[in-house]
Amino acid sequence: MTIRNITANGAKRCTQVKRRGIKNIVSIVTDENENSKIFHEKHGFILEGHIKNFAEKFEKTLGVYYFRKTL
Repeated sequence: MTIRNITANGAKRCTQVKRRGIKNIVSIVTDENENSKIFHEKHGFILEGHIKNFAEKFEKTLGVYYFRKTL
């Protein structure tokens, strides 16, 4: 699957959830995942917050970013 297909599918899904009355999408991204942060910002998500040292994954303590997109 190409990035273009992912973007097209994402736009279609946004339209579908908007029709159901959903007004916001919230995404939680670990702070080490730079590619995901870039992807969300590129697609109109706004960074709403960062919690440091929030959880453990593979014996490593990570923080999380909260992103929001208003539909």
